[in-house]
Amino acid sequence: MNEKLQTGPVYRCPVCGTVARRLIPYYEVISPGGHLDAWGDHIAYLDLPTTCKAAGHPARVAVFGSAILPLIFPGDRDREYHTTTEECVERIQKALERIVQEVGPHPATPDPAASIVYRLVAGVLAPEPAIQEIRSLAMAG
Repeated sequence: MNEKLQTGPVYRCPVCGTVARRLIPYYEVISPGGHLDAWGDHIAYLDLPTTCKAAGHPARVAVFGSAILPLIFPGDRDREYHTTTEECVERIQKALERIVQEVGPHPATPDPAASIVYRLVAGVLAPEPAIQEIRSLAMAG
């Protein structure tokens, strides 16, 4: 694995470096009941710009705290997806092991408010949506 490890709260496309809009949690993309649910807290998807998506840049990442690492399963490039759950879990475990080796056993957990501010500064979040997200955080808390 030679994929580049990143720490957030602002993340970039692993292929071209374009700033991703946000990190989408596993359960916002995958309905509960999937074969990787037990690992859902450690899987997310980069919300990549349309150009990255059209070019097929990988969006799935392993997540541990604020650190991410691209997560490419063996069958991702095949038209007929035939990767086993065991192969996927093995890739997730290896990615998490690498994150712990490079970042440490307790990487910072992303702070939702900091994420909003950093995305605003990075130019991937406009001021009005940032205000709406901050208000949502205040209401939830």
